[in-house]
Amino acid sequence: MLQLASILHTQSFKIIIIHPESYFPNHSDHPHFTFKPIVDGFSEIGKHIPEKPDPSFFITYLNEHCADSFTDCLAGLLAELDAPPCVQVEF
Repeated sequence: MLQLASILHTQSFKIIIIHPESYFPNHSDHPHFTFKPIVDGFSEIGKHIPEKPDPSFFITYLNEHCADSFTDCLAGLLAELDAPPCVQVEF
């Protein structure tokens, strides 16, 4: 996905990476991207892990516990788009 983002960036797309707070890409490897962490709930996962978790357990857990954080983050990004552009006035 980061390779695709890099290709899109070369075509003048602005890239924003939304990632769980417990996993984050190395920002210095992609200084031209904007990174937005969201709450993933992994600090609370210990009490929910079954004795022998199915591999899909963690994906399901993320889907259930990141939805609100993702929605809030996306709403914030969309609100930024609706904000009037900054104008710099020089005298």
